[in-house]
Amino acid sequence: MTINNVHEPVSLMLHWFNQFESVRPKSTDGMPLWALKVTDEELLQMNKLLKSLFRAKDPSVVFNRHSCAGYGKKFDQIFTLYLATWIQRNFTGGKERWPVVLRSIDISHSNRLNSYIYDSVKAGLKYWGIDLYSTSYANQYFATLYCQGGFPRSGLVGLSSGPVPEYLDKVISQYALFHHTSEISDIAQQQLDLLPETLKQLPFAKLATVLITKLMEYRDSYHLHGESDPVIALNVRHPQWRDELPFLLCDEEAYELIGRLVRRTSAIIRREQNPVRIKRYLREDMGHWDLVAETYVNHTIHPQDLSRVLALETLPKFFDLYTQTNTGERARTASFNLKGYANQRWQVITKFAHFYNVDAASNIVYELWSDGQKFNSDTYYRGEELNKALPWVFSAEGEKSQYLGQGNVQVKQVSALIVHAGSVEPASSRSKVEKVGSIASLDRDVYLVVGKAKVELDYGFIEVATGAEEAQDVTCWLEGQRNHEAISHQYVFKGKPTGMMRFGVNKSQSIPNNELFWKSVDSDSLVPLSSEVFSYGLGSVIWFNAGQVMWQMKCAILPASSDFNVIDYGKGEIELKAIGFKNTDLGFVEREKNWLRDVDVIEDMFLAEVQIPASMPDTFHPVLGWNNSAKNTLTFEFDSMQSGVCLLGSKGNTFNARGSKITLDDLYASSLKVKLSQESSSIIVSAALMQQTRIKASITDVIQIPETRVTVGSGELARMTQALFTQSDDTRDRVLFKFYSGNELLESRVPAIEQFKFPVASLKDDRSMLRIYGAHDHSNSESIQLYTAPIWDLSREHTPLLKSLGDRGELLFTLPEINEPGPWFVYAKNDRKIQPRAVLVTQKETEVKEYNYSRLQLSIRDLVFSPKIRSFNYTDMDEALRELMVDLQHSDWKIVQSFVEQLSIANPTTFHIFKRLAANPDVFASLLLKQENLEEFESVWSISLDIPFEWLSVPLNQWVDAIGLATKSTMDSLLMMKDKLPEDQFEQIQSTMLKSRLQNLSDKGEYFSAVVEASLFILYGIKPSWMDRPIYSSEEIPSYIADFHKQKSEYFIRQEGKLLTQIQNKHNDIRLKELLDTRLSRELLGPELKGFTQHYSVEKSKAIRLSIPVELPVKIALYNAAAYPATDFEEDELRLINFALNRLSQFDRVWTQESMAIALKSAVKLRV
Repeated sequence: MTINNVHEPVSLMLHWFNQFESVRPKSTDGMPLWALKVTDEELLQMNKLLKSLFRAKDPSVVFNRHSCAGYGKKFDQIFTLYLATWIQRNFTGGKERWPVVLRSIDISHSNRLNSYIYDSVKAGLKYWGIDLYSTSYANQYFATLYCQGGFPRSGLVGLSSGPVPEYLDKVISQYALFHHTSEISDIAQQQLDLLPETLKQLPFAKLATVLITKLMEYRDSYHLHGESDPVIALNVRHPQWRDELPFLLCDEEAYELIGRLVRRTSAIIRREQNPVRIKRYLREDMGHWDLVAETYVNHTIHPQDLSRVLALETLPKFFDLYTQTNTGERARTASFNLKGYANQRWQVITKFAHFYNVDAASNIVYELWSDGQKFNSDTYYRGEELNKALPWVFSAEGEKSQYLGQGNVQVKQVSALIVHAGSVEPASSRSKVEKVGSIASLDRDVYLVVGKAKVELDYGFIEVATGAEEAQDVTCWLEGQRNHEAISHQYVFKGKPTGMMRFGVNKSQSIPNNELFWKSVDSDSLVPLSSEVFSYGLGSVIWFNAGQVMWQMKCAILPASSDFNVIDYGKGEIELKAIGFKNTDLGFVEREKNWLRDVDVIEDMFLAEVQIPASMPDTFHPVLGWNNSAKNTLTFEFDSMQSGVCLLGSKGNTFNARGSKITLDDLYASSLKVKLSQESSSIIVSAALMQQTRIKASITDVIQIPETRVTVGSGELARMTQALFTQSDDTRDRVLFKFYSGNELLESRVPAIEQFKFPVASLKDDRSMLRIYGAHDHSNSESIQLYTAPIWDLSREHTPLLKSLGDRGELLFTLPEINEPGPWFVYAKNDRKIQPRAVLVTQKETEVKEYNYSRLQLSIRDLVFSPKIRSFNYTDMDEALRELMVDLQHSDWKIVQSFVEQLSIANPTTFHIFKRLAANPDVFASLLLKQENLEEFESVWSISLDIPFEWLSVPLNQWVDAIGLATKSTMDSLLMMKDKLPEDQFEQIQSTMLKSRLQNLSDKGEYFSAVVEASLFILYGIKPSWMDRPIYSSEEIPSYIADFHKQKSEYFIRQEGKLLTQIQNKHNDIRLKELLDTRLSRELLGPELKGFTQHYSVEKSKAIRLSIPVELPVKIALYNAAAYPATDFEEDELRLINFALNRLSQFDRVWTQESMAIALKSAVKLRV
């Protein structure tokens, strides 16, 4: 608003204030005035308004007429806001206070005006719900305004020794020391004594708190810890950061102070008791309730904190964390990178995983993987399974109803939410219980409780109390030897288990044995768990303390002496020996009861004769029962003992080779059962990536087995599958396994590994109707919802499909009315197990409509399959992608980015555009570098894990083009200040900002750090220190060839001489070696670089054996740096190279990166 000549100041003040509020978030009670971010222009406008009102008038008359005058006038608000802001910007101290500020609006101060001023300020503050600062002497009106405006400019004078900087430095340093036990707000209040009397106010402590909290948020979000100049790094990664601070920066002193604080907070590594954990909460939407579990991993973690929470003293420098539920859900959750030297910290790229209802209530574990090897797994902190027999208690306050505990819980909050399957009633006349909803998939109701609630259990009642003086959360569980052959119930113990408990976050301890009792399902009475008179089978363990039920859990207990033994006599004849069972019955499940021929009972031992039918099923299922009770039975599953291999699920069930559809996630949670007909210490596994009947890639490996009948983890199968899926460019590709003992092909019941568990297909008679196959096996089928959008315009709002049930109960979805022909993307939100796909919508005859799409969009929409080349014709798409290399601001980058945003729910192979990006590496690299946010950068980087592409094989000249494009805007802004700075200072800033802009790529390893430095040297002449190192030298002087041989020696030592000499099958490995010996021959290199390859004198068989694990990374790096004569690889040749680089990186990341970095640096040095 422009204010010139003011004729009607009162009405203009009202209009001005209404406009002022309209462009700001709605204020809340107690919100400080500095949060309004008054600009200098707005301060000047208020000055003109107030001057016009007071001009040529007695101030007391103006106050009497306009102050405290009700809703229609905004005089007090403007007067108070003006005073606070003017004081913050202009007051420099001294004895005179009110006279100085009032002179700015043409008021001559006198003591008789004080009461008017105080009343007006009090009314203005009341509007925003702000309390007046008071001391034991009097109300402090001026001091209140002094702090409400923000950091007083006079307090910023003397940036290294002024009162405000000293106070803020002290708060930061104290927080760095004591953040484990103190909140930053408490520290800020405690340190107020460092300030002058007028600043010792809670609003000032709040200002310090929100400022430092915001700066630490920047530190974590933009990974400023390792930056030599975090302010420059933040300027590059988030130029608008100053505008998002909680108050306005309006002078150079404030800018300089904030810059110094950014540097201080960036050096702090936040300490946290549990930086890796599970957070559970309730979510309500339009009356529909869900239980949600999400992973929480802090962005930056102190090494000691991470080692403590993972219970590991040493960790690899790079590793990934995966999350898995015992219902079979699995997700990659975080990537860890150890950064720094003296001040080390873990930089974490998080991908929050969310689980719902049944999955959220299950036991949630983490797995740690490094270079393709799992090195640890355990249950998350707060990831223990929720006990179905107990009430689950959640907070009723806040945006998310956070999980507080289960069972006998006391909470400080006035109210709480209880999720329970039984009745919940008030425990006293003053208590209230109201049912507010239900979670259908869990068969549980949600209750709002105020006071004490009496919760019905299977045995007795338990109390949950709100409004307690001290919160009490007891976590309990059972520990003991588990029986994994029992498949009908989850918790089956061999021998009596031990009860364990943990109060809050304290250490776990055992529950006193005399407080644990056993209730059999066949009895209403309790017996001590330690009693000799004990009824085995199904029941509940109950914890009593002081006559009150504290906790209980359903389980099954078998005698400690019990055991099973399966003896195979051949031709389907099996003997099942069950030992240690008294007063027990044995039978088979209904469909297998004819297989049981006879049962002999000798004291506590059953000898059952079993005849497996001619169909040779994989398993058989005996049933044990107690007390002739239909509800006290346990079903077991045993291998039918055929020679061969089969796959067992996480619950011990056998996957059927024909009927089971399993994915990579299922494979990670499974185990491999092996039975050999002859002695052998290992089996050979052959895995093939299949496109219908065609083998696209294959791997062979050896699994060691300790005996002829054994169950081992299936991690090796999972690693082989994951490696093969990187070579897939079709979501329908699958992996098949064959197993050998020596030259003998073993009988295998291992199913094919699919990319998606639940395929989606159009119905033959109605193409607009889609069916999800196998949806009845989905753990949360009622929550499945499909959405669609045109695949060439994914930024458009996505439309839900109409959901229905077919005649046989199958899940069907109907596409909405669509008047735009072309492929439409269909997917399930928050569910990667359901296959995303494109559904082709055909042109209707009556429709004639023109659309204004870009060239790239049209190439995606109109992509056609060419029968001649038996492939899609990508010419138009490639040309459209090439146009993007002209400008990073090209509008079609938004189209490409829209596909990146779908990677959370779809594989890259779902979209043709990622296949073409792999064929245009410079465009792909530009897309990668366009992602300034670390999480988005990682999302694009990880595409290489799912398609036949490898970042290590991108030529240096293409990285140079991409880096030039990505850094153009940074260089443009730098060149604007070049003439204003000394040359050496400009060069330092230029180097810092460009390296900061490319830090995400440099962090990917030594090779990529070398790529960045070489590119900056080629583009801008920024000389890296390694350019001065010679390739060859005497022993005393460091050289590249010496570094190379040192790395090679360490490589052999790490791997104990057992290198990865076999990448794929024999045929493909021979082709790869021929490629290295011809197109990348030693003879084609200059003399200075030949030393990095094997000498002619190396014995031929040894040279062949080492050509891939030793020479391939070096030769590809030299090829990337154009050290070989110009040559292009065919697509199938590049696939062989990429697959080998991928496997070598997983086998030994250090050697691959270091050897390639040394080779690249040497080749670049020779070009100078």
